[in-house]
Amino acid sequence: MNLTHEKVRTRPVRTIALAALIAAFSAFAGGTAGAEPPPPYHYDTTGCENTYFLLLTTAERVQHEVPAPFAVLGAPAGIAIVGVMFTSCEMTLNGEDLGRVNWSDVGVLVDPPDSIFDEEPKIHIYRTWSVGDSPEMVALNEAWGVDTAVTDVNTTYAPGLPIATSSGFVESSSGDYAGHGTWGGVVHQAVEGTVTWWNVGPAGVARFDQAFTNDTEQCGGGVVTGEGRLGAMIGGSSHTPHGCITFADLIGTATLVEPAE
Repeated sequence: MNLTHEKVRTRPVRTIALAALIAAFSAFAGGTAGAEPPPPYHYDTTGCENTYFLLLTTAERVQHEVPAPFAVLGAPAGIAIVGVMFTSCEMTLNGEDLGRVNWSDVGVLVDPPDSIFDEEPKIHIYRTWSVGDSPEMVALNEAWGVDTAVTDVNTTYAPGLPIATSSGFVESSSGDYAGHGTWGGVVHQAVEGTVTWWNVGPAGVARFDQAFTNDTEQCGGGVVTGEGRLGAMIGGSSHTPHGCITFADLIGTATLVEPAE
């Protein structure tokens, strides 16, 4: 399927802070035994356009992407849900103003183990990888053990009635992928909440709580096409019965939950 996309403005590559590089190196150099905790990771964003797709696939296709102690949501029934997100925001990362940042996260919805589960209702996703155009953000992802890379993430949003459209496109070493959504023209109030992204890194089990402030959203459906790794997870392409573009600002904070022993 041909998905039209436009290149967004790519910011000049900044020099990553020496402290962040040292912390990232220490986290990996120590291996899994007694690894140093990763550096702080917190962002505040405004002016966001966040397009997300929830894709139905088989548990068999994604099981290898989700390590213990997590369980694929829906696995007893042989199904799984893959989340593909394309996000564009004005970002402040650990107090530094980065300007406009564009990134994409891919993950699998999971059941966390009882030892780290809490009662607050959330969507839990194991983050299989992340890409973006901010070297600073990618460096922090690496320090926290997220499979990540610096690359352009191209996003477009076209408002309109009776429908609006959005597209996202990524070229990556794991395979290119794209998403195209058609959203209802009636804008309604979004629901506040938190998505928790999980990963197992060199320092242990980590969680990244991504809180949505109350704003607006448009929902509908769409299609995601993928090559390589994502293509294998969704069977090449997948229509999504549920997806939205939200205009809620994000607050993200990473926490080390179970340190490596």
